[in-house]
Amino acid sequence: MDIVSTPTAMRCSFCSFCLTWLLVACVTSTTREFFPSPENPRYTPERGSHAVREYLRLRCPELKPPKRDSATIFARVRVDTSGKATSAELTGTSGDDIMDGVIGTVAAQLDLAANTPRRAEYRASIAYACRDTVAARITVAP
Repeated sequence: MDIVSTPTAMRCSFCSFCLTWLLVACVTSTTREFFPSPENPRYTPERGSHAVREYLRLRCPELKPPKRDSATIFARVRVDTSGKATSAELTGTSGDDIMDGVIGTVAAQLDLAANTPRRAEYRASIAYACRDTVAARITVAP
C-alpha cells in the first residue's frame, strides 16, 4: 500500500498566514506631517482659524461630494521650548488635498507660547464648514 502525503495542511497554514498579512496590510490610516516655514507667519489658534477661513472661502465652491464641505481634522502639534510648532501631523482627511494642505500648513505654523501648562506636544482639532457662512476653528487641548 502506497502512502501519499498531500501538502494540504501546509497550504492551509500558508494561506492563513497570507490572509492574515493581507488583512493587516489593508487596515491603514492616513497621516500627513507638515513642517513650519520661516517664510510663513506664526499663528495663535485664533489667527490660525482666521487664516483657514480665508483659504476656505476660496475652496468652498470646489468642496462637493465626495469631498466634504465640513469636517473636523485632528493634528498632533509638536512644539519647541518656546511654544512654536516644529511639526504638525494630521490624522484623517477632508477628502480634498488642497484643504488638507492648508490645514496642515497652518497647524505647523502655530505658536502656542500662551498655552499652559507647557508641553512638548499638543492635540489640536481643526473644524471647518462651508454652509450659509464660512467657518473654521482651531482648538488646542490644554
